[in-house]
Amino acid sequence: MVEPGLKPALMDAKTASKFCGVGLTLFRQLDVVGKVPECVRLNSKKLYVTRQLEAWAINSCPARDTEKWQKILSEIRGADVNK
Repeated sequence: MVEPGLKPALMDAKTASKFCGVGLTLFRQLDVVGKVPECVRLNSKKLYVTRQLEAWAINSCPARDTEKWQKILSEIRGADVNK
């Protein structure tokens, strides 16, 4: 459970689907075809990076194999390194 006011850095598919405003089944389908940001795996858990989901939505939901998404992802990672 996340403390009130604390923004999680990672979220599971169920939470990510709600965060994105779609059903869990659709979110999983979008993941399989590469339309949502790639998950990270911790043991057997698939988790999604909150900042990536935010950037993905703000930028009109580009597929993860597009040049546009790769540029956005590079910017996100660069911002994290420069903190």
